[in-house]
Amino acid sequence: MGGFDKPNKPIKINGQRRPDFIYASVRPFISGDATAKGYVKLNKILKTIEKGVKGSLTLINAGTKAYAEAGISYEPDCECDQAKDYQYYAKLKWDASAKGGNGKIGLYCEVKAFGLARIFYAETDLVSWSPIYEFEHTIYEKTAYF
Repeated sequence: MGGFDKPNKPIKINGQRRPDFIYASVRPFISGDATAKGYVKLNKILKTIEKGVKGSLTLINAGTKAYAEAGISYEPDCECDQAKDYQYYAKLKWDASAKGGNGKIGLYCEVKAFGLARIFYAETDLVSWSPIYEFEHTIYEKTAYF
């Protein structure tokens, strides 16, 4: 992650390689899912067999991300002093996103010994679909060169 304005060659100052950038990000989010399953369960003396259909639907997955970055780069289209072919920069960015309506329906089979320890599990998807709605927006983005 990171590196909005990564240089195309390493930065060397006084012959020493320097870090290109440092960054930090925070992403709080909320998510809500609904799941359902229908199954048949057979209890035998030593094992329990459960077979059925299950599905899930994502109602919402929304969040925001704040990102701060600082480093050394080359300013695009800069007519900088040739003795100083690099520039320090700082970047702030804040995004928001939301999506939902995606889901899947599939088959599964589970076998447990003594009704407790799982000894076999298999699952396959019959159908799945992409989100019905998606939203992404950059609320704020600014880069400053020094």
